[in-house]
Amino acid sequence: MSTAASRSVTLSNSHDQGTVNLRAHRRATGGKVDGRRWRGSIALIAIATCAVALRGLDVRPAGSAAGTSLDSRRAPRASTIDTIRVATFNIRGGKGRDNRRDLDRIAACLPCMHLVGLNEVHGSRLWSPDDQAKRLGERTNCSWLFAPSEQRWWRSYFGNGVLSELPVHEWRRVQLESTRGRGFRNYLLLHASCGGRTVRIAITHIDRVADRRAQLKSVIAMYLALPEPAILMGDLNTSSNDTVLAGLLAAPGVVDVLAHLPAAYQPGRRIDWILARGFRTLAAGVHDSAASDHPMFWAELQLATPTAEEPPMSHASMGKP
Repeated sequence: MSTAASRSVTLSNSHDQGTVNLRAHRRATGGKVDGRRWRGSIALIAIATCAVALRGLDVRPAGSAAGTSLDSRRAPRASTIDTIRVATFNIRGGKGRDNRRDLDRIAACLPCMHLVGLNEVHGSRLWSPDDQAKRLGERTNCSWLFAPSEQRWWRSYFGNGVLSELPVHEWRRVQLESTRGRGFRNYLLLHASCGGRTVRIAITHIDRVADRRAQLKSVIAMYLALPEPAILMGDLNTSSNDTVLAGLLAAPGVVDVLAHLPAAYQPGRRIDWILARGFRTLAAGVHDSAASDHPMFWAELQLATPTAEEPPMSHASMGKP
C-alpha cells in the first residue's frame, strides 16, 4: 500500500473513531445538558408568568377623569320637572344575601327613579365585556356611567356608578386619598339639569378602615362648597355617631332626607345616606330585599325656591363645583 493510501485509511479511521466517540459523549452527557437547558427555559417562563399574574392581581387607583355626558342609547328626558326621585344603592357587585349574583334582581329595585347612585359596581370581566353600570342602564332604559376607583388585570375593575333619566352636562371623577395601597375610593360629581336649574349630585363610597375619616372629611368639604341645590349620596361607612359626620348633619341647610325611616334604619344604625341642600323632602323610603347585602334607599325631593345668590344654569358656570 502506498504512503498516501495508508494516510487516507488512517485519517478515515480516525474520523470514524471520532464520530463514534462524539456520539458516545452525547449519549453520556448531551441529553443531560439539553434537559438542563429545557428545565431552565421552563423555569424562566414560569417566573415571567408569575410576575405578570402578580402584576395583574395588584390593585391600583383608577385616577381622576371628567366628561360632558353619560353613556346612553337614547336622548335624556326633558328636565322641566322640579320634583325628582333619587336613590342610593350599594349593589355588592350584584351579589345578594344568598351569594347569588343577579343583576336582574338589582334592576327590579330601580323603577320610577330619575337618578340612582350605585356603589360596589364591577367593571368588565373576561366572561362579561360590559361593566355593571352599562348592563343596568340597558335593563332600566337609563343613561349610565361607570366611575371606577380601582384597576386590576389592566382594566377598570371596581367603583361607583350612576343611572340617570336627567340630562347630565358635566361629570367629574375624583380619586380620594389612600394610605393602605388598596381599597381605593373616589367620588363622582354630576351637574344635572332639573326644572331649569343645575343640580349638583355627589356619589361616593368611603373606605371603612384606616382612610375612612380622611376621605369623609374630603367629601364633606367638597359637598359644603357646592352651590345649592346639591345632593350627597352613597355608602359612607359611617353612622351619625361619628363626630365628623355629626358635624355635617348639623351644618346649616343640610337635611338627612332619610331621618324619619323606621327604627332599624335610623341615623345611628345606618351607613347609607342621602343628604340634600336646597330641596324639600316630599317622601322617603327603603327597599330591603335579597338583591344585595345593603337596602336601597330613595327619596322624592322638590326644588326649593332659588335664592338671589344662586347663579342661573349655564354651561359656562358648570366648570365650577
